[in-house]
Amino acid sequence: MRIAIIGAGPSGLCAAKEIRQSNPAASVTVFESESRLGGTFARCHAHLTMVNNPMLVSFSDFPAAWTLPALKMWSAQEYVDYLERYAQKNGIEHLITFNSQVLKARLSDGIWRLVIRQGRRESRLDFDYLVVCAGSNYMPSCPEIPGHTDFDGEIVHASSVKNPALFKGRRVLLMGLGETGSDLSELIAEHSAATHLSIRRGPGYLIPRYHDTRPTDLDTSRLYHSLPSGIDATRLGWLLRCKRRIERNRLRSPHDRAVQRRADELNHEWTETRSLGPFRRASTKSCGFIHAELKGRVRLHPAVTRLEKSAACFSDGSRCEVDVVIACTGYKQAFPFFDQALQGRLVSSNRLYNYMFLPGLHDKLAFVGYVRPAVGTVPALTELQSRLLARFLQGELVLPPADEMHAAIQVQQQMAKTQFPADFERVGHLVDYYGLLKSLATQLGVMPRQWTLLVCAPRVWFKVNFSFLCPAAFRLNGPGHTYAQACSALKAMPTMPVSILAIEGLTYLICAGLSRLGFRQFRMR
Repeated sequence: MRIAIIGAGPSGLCAAKEIRQSNPAASVTVFESESRLGGTFARCHAHLTMVNNPMLVSFSDFPAAWTLPALKMWSAQEYVDYLERYAQKNGIEHLITFNSQVLKARLSDGIWRLVIRQGRRESRLDFDYLVVCAGSNYMPSCPEIPGHTDFDGEIVHASSVKNPALFKGRRVLLMGLGETGSDLSELIAEHSAATHLSIRRGPGYLIPRYHDTRPTDLDTSRLYHSLPSGIDATRLGWLLRCKRRIERNRLRSPHDRAVQRRADELNHEWTETRSLGPFRRASTKSCGFIHAELKGRVRLHPAVTRLEKSAACFSDGSRCEVDVVIACTGYKQAFPFFDQALQGRLVSSNRLYNYMFLPGLHDKLAFVGYVRPAVGTVPALTELQSRLLARFLQGELVLPPADEMHAAIQVQQQMAKTQFPADFERVGHLVDYYGLLKSLATQLGVMPRQWTLLVCAPRVWFKVNFSFLCPAAFRLNGPGHTYAQACSALKAMPTMPVSILAIEGLTYLICAGLSRLGFRQFRMR
């Protein structure tokens, strides 16, 4: 089978590795438009820092165990270095064709006809199966602002910002408060004459990267993520509020306390999201703008209504003088190499089975990594999707017929609408992290065997359930297991303090009991 993979970022590399490992006879070609692997992380600004610890963004069969116990979050370059080591270890570097842009992908008579541009030369190649790993950060979205034609300054997308120092002495307005807007506002404020940040509909649920030098994603245990997504709005919500209060009170750093206090204020400031807890919103795991705001270097504004010659006007009637506008407004969900008919069916990944397969085309086309977990990491989901795809292509796993896929997609969409009422329409590829992990792992047969672990390896059982959701847990059993290596990684992982784990365990037991008694609002995930 001839298989083409578009993109040599984390998703493309993992898909190539899993497919070749499952079927060494397959002919796999990875097309990468840039001159090096790494995808978004290879072309971002030099100061970008990951928002999850290395054990969560590394793959389960090549864990970054050398980063334990500190788990300092990598820079983008450090992550690209890791991906290069991963490619070398698994012998997939020679599968990558660099500086190769896929211009067209057309399915004709069961064969994918691809048009590839390499420099000034175009070539045509045929493949039996196509795997799209271009992700959701493919085409920058830069909205037109009323009055933009009258504006004398620059308007750029955040993806084009490589060196914050170039804004020295300039008045900068950033639009959008995702992780990019938050990070860039802090970096640019170190050099600019003035930095302004416009927020149209409020930030995602704000989570600092660190608490007292410890990554905050240590607080992502299986027990915690198994709780009902709407638990904050139930009568048991006080237990989680108590948990968070203990976490805040344990902070030793006065600066971290101030940052968390401001994040809590903003998380409850917007009326439409005030009652939604962290499980029901897209998260923003960066409080860089708060660091700058506390120093008086960044000023927050509501939505931009129009631009003037040298100023921006806001919805509250205020205005400020600016020289540069940076749109931190994300990316369009687009696959320009497909024809219009196929693009029309790919509005978002929530219309795909397992966020991967288009019903009726699943035997010819798959998407890997086209997801945005509300809380969690893309690589962990990418790896399980890649393992599932590899088993499907090898004939070891059978997908349901198209009508059953459509029914499952409708359920998938309804659940996402219910869980993410404020973000579903805006972020169509938003997913429940643990819910999708569990679903994919169950289909693969790699969910940890709880009773076996409890009896035979109690320390591993404890880490699987009470430490953070490390992908190594899905290498303990089932196809592709690496038990000894997974156990070694899991045993070394840190956990939250006993007081926090006790509350999470108690809440889990109460919810499990109420769910068994028929109380639907306490149904576990």
